[in-house]
Amino acid sequence: MITHFAEIELYTLDLSVVRLVYHERLRFPILAETDHSLTLALTSHTVLKFTLRQEPITPVHLAFQVAHAGFAEVVDKIKRAGVLVTHAYVEWHNGPNLYLRDGEGHELEIMAQANVANDGFPPCHYLGILHLREVAFPVGNVHCFRRWLRNTLEMKSCSDAAADDFDVVVGGTAYVVVSALNRHGYPSGARSVPANQRVTFGTPDWAFMHRVRDRLATNGALVAEQPDEIEFQHAGYHFALRYTPQFCAEWPTPLDL
Repeated sequence: MITHFAEIELYTLDLSVVRLVYHERLRFPILAETDHSLTLALTSHTVLKFTLRQEPITPVHLAFQVAHAGFAEVVDKIKRAGVLVTHAYVEWHNGPNLYLRDGEGHELEIMAQANVANDGFPPCHYLGILHLREVAFPVGNVHCFRRWLRNTLEMKSCSDAAADDFDVVVGGTAYVVVSALNRHGYPSGARSVPANQRVTFGTPDWAFMHRVRDRLATNGALVAEQPDEIEFQHAGYHFALRYTPQFCAEWPTPLDL
């Protein structure tokens, strides 16, 4: 099974802006830095990589889970960091949320669900992130994309009565938010547009990884493969599945996801 988001790669026009917002203000540690890319540690199991590319940037939505009891402290840290907070204390998903924008216009959400325990993962770094919970995928056909996630990646829908323009499909702590193109997002009201992102899922299950690899090869969607990672495409998005034996498959269980 998929247990988590292992890596998110986004594109940027200016690495200095990325460094300012994510490292200097939000204090995510830098793992690697070159003239063309900057890689940050979101948690001990998830990295965020920005690659320099001279092309239009489309907004991406990422949501981070923090402990419910520590939400007010996280909000205070973010406000003191001087980043753009667009919506604070929005009640959504069983708890308060905060929304902010980075220097590229990407929307970052801080979630503090009351029903999510934090004994599965330790809080990481300055903001106390437990895990990267959500990545949004605006698509032309929600039903087809949901079916592909279920059949190919063995993920599960949160609800059997999914709407035509929205659904959430889950694998471990990885929540894929599927929305129809041009759907108005909440709470910003902005229309959903295709995002330039490369998403790498993690799994500690070698047999699962090979099942996915065989399905992708059969359907002609497999782009490249290495001993511990496969790359593939679907609906205009770039994906990878990485073998991560250090991530215990049982860890998501106590989180009550």
